[in-house]
Amino acid sequence: MADPVGDSRRTEEFPDLHGARILVLEDDPDASELIVEALRLCRARVWAAQMAEQARPLVAEVVPQLILCDLALPREDGISFVRWLRTQPLAGGGSAAVVAYTAYDDYFLRASNADGFAAIVKKPADPGMVCRTIADLLRPPSATSRRS
Repeated sequence: MADPVGDSRRTEEFPDLHGARILVLEDDPDASELIVEALRLCRARVWAAQMAEQARPLVAEVVPQLILCDLALPREDGISFVRWLRTQPLAGGGSAAVVAYTAYDDYFLRASNADGFAAIVKKPADPGMVCRTIADLLRPPSATSRRS
């Protein structure tokens, strides 16, 4: 028999993101794996890229609903990637919500002043908290207002 307390705790920590299309753009393999596995636990459909060059074709291919974007990437930073993203057709991924993901204060400050970020998460972040942030962003506005 399932433990209802354990089940409710798992739901609170790892909300149901069933079918949500999420792209994780993170150059650190360990950090990427941790977040990807947490999102899969939430039943999201997840793709991962380590550099902006790898993420661009994925944006057009999978048309993610949300992108978790490390800001300190090799060759091209996450802020430049998001500026590129916003030039894409809305139906081709240009309307994806973007969560800035960074450990560095200078990138954090630049992201908070840049357009195009739905939220900013400071590393290291608890994977459950990242999932809850994403769930809040993907929840329809009517569902958010009903919770209050």
